[in-house]
Amino acid sequence: MQKIHVSVLLLVALFASGCGKSSEHMPVSAAGGQGGGSAVDKSQAGAVTFEGNILPLFQQKCGACHNATATVPNWLSYDVSYARRSAIYQRVVVDKSMPLAPYNAAMTEDDRRMVAAWINAGAPRGTPAGPAGPGTGPGTGPGTSPGTGPTPPTLPGFTSPTYADVKPIFMKRCSLCHNHEDAKMPNWMVYDYAYRAREVIYQTTVLKKFMPPFNNLSGMTDEERKTIGDWIQAGAPSGELPPLVPGVGVSFDHDVQAIFMRRCGMCHNQANDPKVPNWLDYKTAVLFTRQIIQRTIVERTMPPNNLSGITLEEKDRIKLWVNSGAGK
Repeated sequence: MQKIHVSVLLLVALFASGCGKSSEHMPVSAAGGQGGGSAVDKSQAGAVTFEGNILPLFQQKCGACHNATATVPNWLSYDVSYARRSAIYQRVVVDKSMPLAPYNAAMTEDDRRMVAAWINAGAPRGTPAGPAGPGTGPGTGPGTSPGTGPTPPTLPGFTSPTYADVKPIFMKRCSLCHNHEDAKMPNWMVYDYAYRAREVIYQTTVLKKFMPPFNNLSGMTDEERKTIGDWIQAGAPSGELPPLVPGVGVSFDHDVQAIFMRRCGMCHNQANDPKVPNWLDYKTAVLFTRQIIQRTIVERTMPPNNLSGITLEEKDRIKLWVNSGAGK
């Protein structure tokens, strides 16, 4: 009888520890969903929609930058927010790097949990305000039917895979060696490392096919190799920057200003110390291109200690902008 009593206590303890985990920091799937999650998050998710909850939050806390007239993604458009839901989850819920300082404190923990609950539920649209009626997915609601007004601007779509497509392959087929625990191997689970190693990855996994080792021990398929190859041939995009369009040059408005706003705007803005040049203004930024290249790419002293997390892809985009004439 005593053994049974102890077993019951152990089961109760295990159940309690499992339910105690918050779903806030669990990875979001490609579809925007998530495995597991607490009972609180699941109950929240059933009621949270873009139109009813998230849009008012974004309008109040994020709309100063993320709007229809800005060069950064317009989070006030459902189509854009739905397409960028993984990036929103990473920055608002996990990293908590958005909104940018000094506005970061304006978004409360309850706000962030609500964003997490919305994305974990599949980022539903809900019922929009106005005569368009309910919508439940991308492309529905205001602006998608005749007479309902113009369609909100959306980001240009990627026709090639992004890091979000290849990372699951790396996790499944390569993470036994390429992980954060083995200092001798580059950690392909981190975008910058994979981006830096993209040519080696292409040679070893796509062309010569001797990786994964030991006669393809982890079972990488030809389809997975093709996805990796297509990703690298497209420039190994993270999915965070606008895609490069063949025949269209890199510009300040389309490419670079958003990087400066995200990675440098805490200091280099109009409201800060006048001694610090405002890189968010094209006329100012173009005068400082030499210093920008020297500090961000050559010396790597900016951002200081890379506090804002500028990526290698972003540095390459800045360099490409300068080398191609620093156009507006």
